[in-house]
Amino acid sequence: MTYTLIVPPESLCGCESGKPFGECHLGKDGNIQMIWKDFNPPLPMTGESIRKCHFAYTNNCGEGISREHIVSRAVLKEINSKSITLSTSDFSRDLSIDSDSLKTKRLCRRHNSGFGRVDTQAGRFIRTVQKVDEILANQPAFPVRAYLFSGFDIERWLLKTLLNIYYSRLSVNPQLFTLPPNIPAAFNSPLPSPYGLYVPFIKIEGEMHSFKIQKNAEFNLITEGNTVTGIKAMLSGLQLVFILAGTLPYSQEFSTTHTQRPKTIVFFEGQESVCIMMGWTEGAKMDLWISRGDPKAKTPEGIFSDYD
Repeated sequence: MTYTLIVPPESLCGCESGKPFGECHLGKDGNIQMIWKDFNPPLPMTGESIRKCHFAYTNNCGEGISREHIVSRAVLKEINSKSITLSTSDFSRDLSIDSDSLKTKRLCRRHNSGFGRVDTQAGRFIRTVQKVDEILANQPAFPVRAYLFSGFDIERWLLKTLLNIYYSRLSVNPQLFTLPPNIPAAFNSPLPSPYGLYVPFIKIEGEMHSFKIQKNAEFNLITEGNTVTGIKAMLSGLQLVFILAGTLPYSQEFSTTHTQRPKTIVFFEGQESVCIMMGWTEGAKMDLWISRGDPKAKTPEGIFSDYD
């Protein structure tokens, strides 16, 4: 018996546009059509390069350097709209969500405004993860049970967060660690396999990956030798790993506990489920089933997922 998630064309689209699915992201061929957000500033090009901006190489900067959040404000406000506890290995303090201590100067205002479209998708992603708990716990009549995202938007947001943390010295000393040379390419198109986004599907001694909502976000840079090769993020209890260089994705231990660019992430409890559908140009492999709270829960089809 196969468990199939059916999304009627007349239901509200999972991009949350308010339009029917069949008139929005469902193509005539029955496939979901997802296009990643364009973060480039509007034309005409400025010909200006501001040295500290992550996108100085485009020669399309302008309006001076900004003070953007190290972790996007769109994400932070989903954790707490007023204050954030910032913790590192050296200190912990409570800060207003708009405190300068949560900001950095690594984007020009022109690119900060453009990248806001990607930041918004990251905020919507973490809001969806948190909404899962309410849907599965209370089983209200939510109009959307399948939420749509471009996977490349999430990858680029993680990459920008990696750069902000790196230059803010919150995780490593930039004088001791370098960045790989493929960062501009990683912003412009999805990295070829085996690099990109990974999600764990931990299955140990009969237990599968389980999920519990946490109102926090944790970030750690991944290093190999003296090079920063990726970032590990825990968003409200869901772990994401973005790898852009190094040998980690080739590791047998890593590859047997993580799946690259999952097609869907299905959160379930009993016979109820909520799905995050992620559009990819390439690399999508399988559905990832995550139990709400019970690591020994059976999927709605009555057996463990395909990761046995």
